Amino acid sequence: MKSNNGLQIIIRITVCVTMLSSLIGAFMLHSTPSHRESGSVLILVSVAAAVLWVLEEVVFHNHTRKYVAKLSTMISKTERDSLLNFPAPAIIIDSENVIVWYNRLFGRQVYSEEEAYGIDLTELMNIDMDKIYSSDGDLVCINAHFYKAKAIHTDVNGELSMVYFNDVTDYVELEYEFRMSHKAVIIITIDNFDELMSNIRESEKAHVVVEIEKLIEEFLENTTAVSKKVASDKFYVYMEERHLAPIIEQRFKILEQARKIAVGERSNLTLSIGVGRDGANLAESEKFAKQALEMCLGRGGDQAAVKEDGEFKFFGGISSAPDKNNKTRIRMVAKAMLELICNHDKVLIMGHRFGDLDSVGSATGFCCAIRNMVKEAYVVVDPEQNLSKTLINYINENESEHYYITPQEGLERLDDNTLLVVTDTHNPALVDSKEI
Repeated sequence: MKSNNGLQIIIRITVCVTMLSSLIGAFMLHSTPSHRESGSVLILVSVAAAVLWVLEEVVFHNHTRKYVAKLSTMISKTERDSLLNFPAPAIIIDSENVIVWYNRLFGRQVYSEEEAYGIDLTELMNIDMDKIYSSDGDLVCINAHFYKAKAIHTDVNGELSMVYFNDVTDYVELEYEFRMSHKAVIIITIDNFDELMSNIRESEKAHVVVEIEKLIEEFLENTTAVSKKVASDKFYVYMEERHLAPIIEQRFKILEQARKIAVGERSNLTLSIGVGRDGANLAESEKFAKQALEMCLGRGGDQAAVKEDGEFKFFGGISSAPDKNNKTRIRMVAKAMLELICNHDKVLIMGHRFGDLDSVGSATGFCCAIRNMVKEAYVVVDPEQNLSKTLINYINENESEHYYITPQEGLERLDDNTLLVVTDTHNPALVDSKEI
């Protein structure tokens, strides 16, 4: 085509020059009688050049039109072949999401049962038709393969759209394996271990220790987890997510199994379990596990707590502690508390860390009772790290008096005549503010 264009340009220039020079010379010579014959010859040359111009227009333009038509046919065929042999499964759907065309890969890999023509795409697979037109597309699963489906409109009116499916099965499986192999840290402690073991014979102690070891071994059976006994009443377990998820789904059956282990004649074994699940690394997961374990202990033990997404989920906690109180003891404690309160000008009430409804609720009730004695009293609670924001907000909105202060405000109010009352925990290490 380039050589034809060049030849066409040369001919046109030659013809133009010839015609122009011949016409000028013809008129000049024809006006002189002695040179009329020469002028006539030049006129004939001009006529010949004009004929050549006409022929060039007809021949070359006809050739160009043929070439353009041939090229258009070649492009259309190339487009059809390209779509048919597109390196990813592809389909064309109409405005009703009905498949009107599909390529070979779609027929082989995605839908090989029968012809897909006339089938609604949403019936063929679970696909979000709004998301596929976005830059991210939609992840779909069909025939045990994962595809990232994306769509574009193929005409101005939007009647037809092309949807292509990028096979991302390897990436999805790799992401799943990464998530399932993530390591969680589990800390298991035996509630009141020293107290339990102090009330039984030495031979019974050995039996209880063996039962505990067997319990942990059964807990880790059929898993790839690793356990380490770090104290007589504490175990560390490192477990993959693939094994932890079923344990959480079954709500920690180990808690129920532990209660079946008798310690002496009256007591049974109970466990407290803290799980750190979503840490970026083992160190962070261990930190989460410790926080979850503290929550279990603060709530009385015999339960498991899982920290994930910044929140705690609790399982178990059905056993009841032996009733150590009677009416006589309650009156004695109440009288002693009354004397302590009367001998102080100010009272601060504080529960355990990550205060729940038991902790903050009992502190609030006690604070109200003390204020009825015309005493200054406040509930110390972390405004952010607590599980009782609904209760706190309700009291603040419906009571005219201000009950809650932060640990820092509690420190500022401390003086030599301030009494501290701790609710819902017996462990000084678990209170909301060790400084207070």
